[in-house]
Amino acid sequence: MKYIKSYTKYLLLEEYHIENRVIDFGEIIQIHNNLIRQYGGMEGIRDINQLKSCLDKPYMSAFEQDLYPTIYDKAACLLESIMTTHPFADGNKRTAFMVMKHVLAKEGIKFERTYDQCRRYIVNIVDKEKDVEEIAEWLRRNSI
Repeated sequence: MKYIKSYTKYLLLEEYHIENRVIDFGEIIQIHNNLIRQYGGMEGIRDINQLKSCLDKPYMSAFEQDLYPTIYDKAACLLESIMTTHPFADGNKRTAFMVMKHVLAKEGIKFERTYDQCRRYIVNIVDKEKDVEEIAEWLRRNSI
């Protein structure tokens, strides 16, 4: 059994696995932990329910229509929701950025910019000056 460290306790990883997602809970945790080891910061999840909500958001629908139908929409949704809700104790922006790149890469899409090249845009996302639709278009323009 694999456990993840939340801010207050260890949680059973299998409880949060959902099939047919562009990224699963374990992948996000692994990305986050790797970034914390590489760049430093506080380990763990600040709000497990907020993280679950971030993972569920790209699959929301209304009147049997996906709200985020394309891979760019789903990646943008994950990027925006992790950056603005801060589910981790530390490293939310960097984790969100790497999750977005990972999701696109799984579909054979390469995002051509580095985190450092995107700092200004990232601040706009965090400040809620960009919505998911704008972010998705930005991802399309900067991907091959």
